Amino acid sequence: MYQIKLDNYVLYDLRDEEFILENPELNLEVNKVGSLSFSIYPNHPYFDRINKLSSVITVLKNSTVIFKGRVISEEQGLYNSKKFECEGILSYLNDSIVRPYSFTGTPEEYFTNLINNHNSQVAEAQKL
Repeated sequence: MYQIKLDNYVLYDLRDEEFILENPELNLEVNKVGSLSFSIYPNHPYFDRINKLSSVITVLKNSTVIFKGRVISEEQGLYNSKKFECEGILSYLNDSIVRPYSFTGTPEEYFTNLINNHNSQVAEAQKL
């Protein structure tokens, strides 16, 4: 059973007619950002709560998180619907800068250094 959540709210759940999205499409690939697209209609309880670049969208399969990301685009659709495109959490790394530097150490230390550098430059919600 799949569920899509918006921050802490259920956005999509087939067991409840109130929480239905139109054409949800999830694309996952190894070592890629991943993407999710869906349309939502004005009668949905959370129609106006989705915010570009700040809302966190999570896809669960049997209570296991398989995608987490943010909304990157919004389009007006037919019948006042909205179509959203989301990118995976790995894309948060695009929000920080790595300046040239020399490094000696293990791959684990290098990765830790990259993540710490990223976390020092971004908002709390974008930290990894």
